[in-house]
Amino acid sequence: MNKFKIAIILVVCFVAVAVMAGCSGADPEMTVATVNGTAIPYRSYVELYNGLMSTYGYEDGEELKDITIEELVVQELLLQYAQENGLDAISDEEQLQIDESVVVYFDTLKSQMVEEAGAQDSGNIYMNPTSEAQKMYDDYIKENYITEESVREHYTKQVIFGKVRNEIMEGFSVTDEEVQAYYDENVAIQELAAQSDPDLAAETYLSGGYDVSLYVPESVQGKAKMIKHVLVEISDEEYMQILAAQQEADYELADQIQQEALEAVYPRAQEVIEKLNGGEDFDTLIAEYNDDPGMESNPDGYLVYEGSSFVESFVEEAMRLENVGDTSTAPVESFYGYHILQYASDPAAGPVPLDDVSDSIKTVLASQNQSVFWQNALQAMQDRADIVNYEF
Repeated sequence: MNKFKIAIILVVCFVAVAVMAGCSGADPEMTVATVNGTAIPYRSYVELYNGLMSTYGYEDGEELKDITIEELVVQELLLQYAQENGLDAISDEEQLQIDESVVVYFDTLKSQMVEEAGAQDSGNIYMNPTSEAQKMYDDYIKENYITEESVREHYTKQVIFGKVRNEIMEGFSVTDEEVQAYYDENVAIQELAAQSDPDLAAETYLSGGYDVSLYVPESVQGKAKMIKHVLVEISDEEYMQILAAQQEADYELADQIQQEALEAVYPRAQEVIEKLNGGEDFDTLIAEYNDDPGMESNPDGYLVYEGSSFVESFVEEAMRLENVGDTSTAPVESFYGYHILQYASDPAAGPVPLDDVSDSIKTVLASQNQSVFWQNALQAMQDRADIVNYEF
């Protein structure tokens, strides 16, 4: 079975000569297939055939013809499912989105015709009905059976298909047994890799080379550190003002806003340093001063190493700390505010506890298995349906 592309994009890319699928001059209402007695017209076939060829790069021929028919059958099955399960009603908000999509489609198509006509054109398509672009546009929509009604129908179907998919996918889940099996298998694989080539294993681990890192190689120790920090951040309002100035390429203003924001929070950051120097517990200071919510979900700290994705000043300070327990001696400036770091520990070699990674495993398994679940559901619909394909 082909991998169905249910959310097919209606063709908006111009082809210099419209590709006619199948029989030239055929009746647009000619039936190419029936699904449970409902006819699929030739015009729908032409629209989708050309769309697949232009948008996805399929080659003209019998294979594409078969793919197109199969896709149209699946779409009709989804529509019938929607009708049977009350999912075909369109809300006012959805109708507004559909209407906007129709306008955008035709505007885009016209603009592309103007661009394609170029020097041949005798006037703007919106101003001159005799322009070359207007002629090309008229020919294109005629030869491809494109009307406002057919385009609106297309976008309406996309909304309905989305509802059907959402309902069907409610039956999908990742079980605890699947999570455990994935964990056991991949811990063994990663442990073997760590024993076979320690340097490569460390590089793979630190670069995030696994979908889920489940085994910490001993060779990571000395190359990475677990870092806790207190972030004393600038205000959200100032942060957005800095971003806006940067987007306008007013870097001088952005720097000015940032420096003023940093000056405003510096005394609070310095308080943390003074309390550290006075012997206060770092975790206590995190609870009292920290503005980074990520520390709650990473209570052991962040894994930091040369080249990791944290801001440069943060990584430099982390690498400067020599021994477990060392802390920053002064606030460390970044785009977000000031950081005070602690070298909390070295990464513990060995398997990562399942509880720490179960959510990540579920995400990976969902990504891998959802498409299979969906394809099986589509196949089951086909198996139950009365489908007749016509020669043409």
